[in-house]
Amino acid sequence: MHLAMVIFVVLLAWAIRVMVSPDPGNSPHRWSQSLLSLIVPPLLLLTTALSIVCMGPQGNMVTPWEGWLSYGLAVTFWVFSVMVLLYLVVRSGLALNQIHHLPQSTVHGMTVRLLTAEVPYSAQVGFWQPHLVVSQGLVEQLDPDHLASVLMHEQAHAYYHDTFWYFWLGWLKRLTFWLPYSQSLWEEITFLRELRADAWATQRVNRFVLAESLVQVARSPWMMDEVISAPFSCATAQGRLAQRIDLLLTQEHPLATPRPLPWIAIAPVLIPLLAIPFHH
Repeated sequence: MHLAMVIFVVLLAWAIRVMVSPDPGNSPHRWSQSLLSLIVPPLLLLTTALSIVCMGPQGNMVTPWEGWLSYGLAVTFWVFSVMVLLYLVVRSGLALNQIHHLPQSTVHGMTVRLLTAEVPYSAQVGFWQPHLVVSQGLVEQLDPDHLASVLMHEQAHAYYHDTFWYFWLGWLKRLTFWLPYSQSLWEEITFLRELRADAWATQRVNRFVLAESLVQVARSPWMMDEVISAPFSCATAQGRLAQRIDLLLTQEHPLATPRPLPWIAIAPVLIPLLAIPFHH
């Protein structure tokens, strides 16, 4: 019975990735469907493995070999999940230690950590309250208006706590690297994250100036660990620079104001835990 649960959930996770694909084009549901397709399969696998670990390898409807096999698979998956999480935590700690050694400065009234690099670069780096990191090249090469637009975009990432939430999304993505569309879904929600930050910034700065800033900073390398950073030009690596600029120049666009994630759609991932009280 436990082994049948494992097989069924793996097939269900695979089917969700294949069937629950984001709406093409400019649908306002694109954001929520991308998130659901990314996070539901790993959460379903985690809760199923947890329920099997809690129930143990024995049971009235479980043969000894089946019980120990499913129990071993569940424990292995949880050990793998914890090890991946610890790896990401260590990487994040090293990145934050690097940030703490950078000198502080004030740019446009904002406290920033200053990188001694000639290329223009900016990013929020951290968890719930990230640090704003900018390069000396960004400060020197952009005029005050364009620099202010870049900093306002980064302020949007801090407002939405993007570095915190995307740390956990990145963990879930790594747990299901073997499922279809893991990388493409990650690129999709990263792109949508940048669109949301652009939309927030354009309420405070000129959208044309922001678009020009994006063109100037588009080829900046990724200088901070991607695990806990949100760089201004990160979406350009997926070849979506032109699309992002076009949407910046559009006054009203459904992708800029995504629909809230229907959390009730995530509730079914808790169903495997309901089997624990009925196990004998």
